[in-house]
Amino acid sequence: MSDFEVIIHFSNGDKVTIDEKSFILPIKLVEYKDEKFCSKLQPLNLEEVFHIHDGYIPELTTFFALNEFFTIDEIDSYNKKVYKTSSIVMLEQIDKR
Repeated sequence: MSDFEVIIHFSNGDKVTIDEKSFILPIKLVEYKDEKFCSKLQPLNLEEVFHIHDGYIPELTTFFALNEFFTIDEIDSYNKKVYKTSSIVMLEQIDKR
């Protein structure tokens, strides 16, 4: 378990804070039987990807580079926000210790 959190800063000024309890769901455009639609894929569970020297940044930058949209901590599937990764302007990792 880590004592780090990451603040995701967006171009419109919004900020979202994530930590080891967060999981992020990628949303990708997929093709099936000649039709295209968006689909959620395997979530990124931050508890499982903490890097001993660099924290969450390596995994998060890879995740955001590979996915166009994402959502965080899906609790109520009808009450959520979907974020566009290209609107991220900064990832700020903070040691809470």
